[in-house]
Amino acid sequence: VLAVGDVNIVGAVHSHAGSAPLALEFDNQGDVWDPQVAMSNAGNTVLTWLSYAAGVNNVWGRSCGLAGCSGDGGVLLESSSQDATSPRIGIRGNGEAIIVWIQPSTGTSSLWSVRYDGGAFGTPQTFASGSSIDSLRLGVGDYGGSGVATWTQSGSIYRQVLLTGSATWEDAGIVAGSNPTSFGPDVAVDYDGNGIIVWAQGNVIRLTKMNSAGTESISQAR
Repeated sequence: VLAVGDVNIVGAVHSHAGSAPLALEFDNQGDVWDPQVAMSNAGNTVLTWLSYAAGVNNVWGRSCGLAGCSGDGGVLLESSSQDATSPRIGIRGNGEAIIVWIQPSTGTSSLWSVRYDGGAFGTPQTFASGSSIDSLRLGVGDYGGSGVATWTQSGSIYRQVLLTGSATWEDAGIVAGSNPTSFGPDVAVDYDGNGIIVWAQGNVIRLTKMNSAGTESISQAR
């Protein structure tokens, strides 16, 4: 999946025989960029991207199966008058997907998410807010796994968990503080909901392991 020129999102289904590129978003109304894609075990795909129109970057989404894509060019997931940034997506083996993004506003920013389940996108919800939010990442487990979002906020690493089948983020916490400054987090989640978050802090790489019950342990990887 890629942004072409300044107007459309284009993708292709890969198989041994290959496929011709397909226009996934084609309203030709403004710049598009930062496409993200995730695929389930059954080959169902959900993608998200930013599209610029009327002076604002908004988050869009679309679903595709092996037989083709839904809709005419995507679904507008939020219509804020403030620029959205950093869309991220993860998908479970059953096709349930989670999309998260940063929504800045004057003096602060909010983290938002929307679920794709049962063939439709749900209602966006905010799950965190604060100043200097950046480096948003998302990890999603398979059938039994949770979704874990991690990000930097004022030099610290934060995380929250979205349990399977739930629409509510919970278990908010600070993974690492700001002395010294923490930055560059990433996250991975396995089939059962066990996760690892890694980040840089000072001159070392650190990681925290989380089990499906939420218990954490922090160690130094370098």
